[in-house]
Amino acid sequence: MVIAMGLFLQRRHFYSTTAACVFGGEVLRFFHGGDECLSIPSTWSDQPGQNIVVYEGGSVTSQARSLWRLELARTKWAGGYINWFHPMRLRHITTGRYLGINQQHELVLLE
Repeated sequence: MVIAMGLFLQRRHFYSTTAACVFGGEVLRFFHGGDECLSIPSTWSDQPGQNIVVYEGGSVTSQARSLWRLELARTKWAGGYINWFHPMRLRHITTGRYLGINQQHELVLLE
């Protein structure tokens, strides 16, 4: 589940379920299982072994270290929502780094 923290979240109904449209520049929080969200540990550093991204529960669900900004790789018209396969990247709000995958297929933050 993804929760958009911006003001411009639009919802439309499709077969009795709610689908959300997100726009470039929106701030998001990614939830897993309803009680954990994608975050960096409070002891995060860019040193090997410390540069990790994890699903974490508890108070982190209301902290800035679990917020991500959706950035479009190419500029779209103003107010356009993101389509499937549109190039984008996720920037971590507090570190300013991008979500990526290393050679061991682990989630890490990249410059």
